[in-house]
Amino acid sequence: MPARFDRTVERLGYRVRHDEDDGTFAVLLPLWCSVRVWTDERGLHVDPRFGALRRATATWLPIISLLLAAPGLLRLSDRTLVSLGMLWCVAFIWDVYRYVLTEAAATTIRTAYLQRKAEIEVTRAVRAAG
Repeated sequence: MPARFDRTVERLGYRVRHDEDDGTFAVLLPLWCSVRVWTDERGLHVDPRFGALRRATATWLPIISLLLAAPGLLRLSDRTLVSLGMLWCVAFIWDVYRYVLTEAAATTIRTAYLQRKAEIEVTRAVRAAG
């Protein structure tokens, strides 16, 4: 990873929390979501998260729970079903906003990383040329 890439991310306006000494850090976002960032020999990695869970897991968990609970929910009154349906719609909109937040942050981080990496390569080429 380019040296101190976390500072570059901070300059973009994101809050950064360092998770470990190995260069891994988390970009903290509103609505209980974040993006973990790290690099290895394959390059940059971003892992969008909703709370403590990976984004994909946190998205599928409520859907699977609702499907498993469906037979029991059919025994409830109409008023209760409408209320639960409205709550599910609010939760769905909540997840859509969190998806947009994490995807925007991940895209910005990838773009900044590629730009920083290109700047370093150009600087090395200029120094090597002369």
